[in-house]
Amino acid sequence: MTARTITGDKISSKMFTFGRAADRNDPTCWFTTEISTLQANGCNPLKRAWSNDLTPGFVMISAKTGREAVFTLIETERDAEGDVIKYVFAPVFSTTIRNGGLSNCTVQVYNT
Repeated sequence: MTARTITGDKISSKMFTFGRAADRNDPTCWFTTEISTLQANGCNPLKRAWSNDLTPGFVMISAKTGREAVFTLIETERDAEGDVIKYVFAPVFSTTIRNGGLSNCTVQVYNT
C-alpha cells in the first residue's frame, strides 16, 4: 500500500471567519471565506487533497497553534442556473481524531 502524500494547499486559519451555533449545547461550528480571497492569496481549496486521490481538499493551519487539519469537499451548492454558490468541506477522520473540536465543523467557501 502506498502512503498518501498531502498535496492540497496549506491555508492559514486567518483566511477564514469562525462562527458557531448560538445554542451553547449545539457543537456546530464553521469557517467561512470567499474563493476570490483565497485565490488572491495564491490558494486553491479545490486542488487534489492527496497525491493518489482525486478528492478536492486543503490543509488548514491554525494561526494559534500551528496544527494542521485536512478538509475535503463534501458538497457543491448550486443555484437554479447551475452556478456554484458555495463549496462545503468537512474534516477528514484523522483530523477529527487529533482534534475532536473540529468534528462538528465545516468550511464554507463562497463563490464570489
